[in-house]
Amino acid sequence: MRNIILLFVLFVLFGSLQSVQAQNKPTKEETVAFIKQSFEKSFNWYCGRSSDGLKRSYKHYKIEFDKEKNILQMYWEYEISINMDNGEVIYQNRINIDLSKIESIKKSSLITVESKSNCDAQQIRITFNVAPGDYKIKTENAGGYGDDPWKTKMDNSATFPLWYGCKDGFDNEEVEKISKAFNHLRKLCGAPDPISFD
Repeated sequence: MRNIILLFVLFVLFGSLQSVQAQNKPTKEETVAFIKQSFEKSFNWYCGRSSDGLKRSYKHYKIEFDKEKNILQMYWEYEISINMDNGEVIYQNRINIDLSKIESIKKSSLITVESKSNCDAQQIRITFNVAPGDYKIKTENAGGYGDDPWKTKMDNSATFPLWYGCKDGFDNEEVEKISKAFNHLRKLCGAPDPISFD
């Protein structure tokens, strides 16, 4: 009888501990707020001009989240500045993702994307991959001069620039936190566990 009572007490304590742990994890709202705040701190990333005289930057990040429908929308601009007289060429990008359909979110390693006059520009990307099925991620792009129409693509994955700049300014801890926040938000939306753990 004592063993049964002891098992019951342990079961109740274990359940209570799990409940407390769940309550201590960030909510959808808190997670989205953290992601937005992280991008606001470093939304305009570039590091000088390339040897060809061009300055490239990612800017005007905008992240919106519909917590009822689990839809994450991300917008950003990729700007190429030739020089102060000739102005800029701006490419607009927009991704709409139903996070409840995302099987995995993976962060790339540090990629060298172009050589600058003062350093090699490097980038970290994050890729959203959908679970098997009919759902596709909607990606939209508008080309360089503002008058070009938006082009839409539906695909099994979508890539988002997570960080861009000189390696000396790379903050691995901050990038890792943002990556974990996206994955936490995915789980809060009831997304499926990955079939493969590669």
